[in-house]
Amino acid sequence: MKVDPLGVRPHDPLTKWKREAEEQAEVAERVRRVEESERRRREERQAQQQDTVAELRTELTKEVADLRDEVKVSRECILDVTCEALEKLANKIFDDVDRKIRDTEDKLYSLVEQRFGRLEGQIAGALGERRFKRFANETIADDELPNWRKPDKTTTH
Repeated sequence: MKVDPLGVRPHDPLTKWKREAEEQAEVAERVRRVEESERRRREERQAQQQDTVAELRTELTKEVADLRDEVKVSRECILDVTCEALEKLANKIFDDVDRKIRDTEDKLYSLVEQRFGRLEGQIAGALGERRFKRFANETIADDELPNWRKPDKTTTH
């Protein structure tokens, strides 16, 4: 509403005051509208940012869950591979131990045979018995062989 619509009293102090008051009210209203629109824009931006943050949070949560699943699978695969490798290594160690035991047994039996032969020769020499002396072409009967090399049916290993 205009203070002096016809412009009859342009220099009247009351009219000037009313006109300035109206202008200030219009400026204040414009400022209020600008501030309101800025406030709305800020709120919209904040809402968009919150939506973006929520979306990113959801994506990150999903990615973390996927990574955890992959780590579980990786752990299981690593565990399987490690178990297989340990099994192969253990089998190899057992095979080596068995081979060493067989080699040791063979050496031990050979050594016992040598010492037993020497002892048999010494006994035969000391007693002067002829039955311990054999020629290379003579054969030994099974009942004459020492019993330590044959597996005993009563004892088990």
